[in-house]
Amino acid sequence: MTEKEIYDKILEINKNFDFITSCIKFYKQEFENLEDELIYCSKYSWLPDHKEKVKQILYKMKEVVRRTELEEKHFDVLEKQLDDIQDNL
Repeated sequence: MTEKEIYDKILEINKNFDFITSCIKFYKQEFENLEDELIYCSKYSWLPDHKEKVKQILYKMKEVVRRTELEEKHFDVLEKQLDDIQDNL
């Protein structure tokens, strides 16, 4: 690899890293919002519609966790790309 190719590859990795971290931050905020909603709804879970609402919130929270885990797997790809650059140096 030439120096320019290495530089371009590192810029691309940085951009991807920033994107992944921003996605994870978004999911973290989404999860916190769902937590707040869950706390509120669980206080009134004796109401018929709130019990269903709690179930929906729990489902959404599981989905946020699943998506966050998927995003975190992208870090492995970035790590491999960095290893490839290091091996070429």
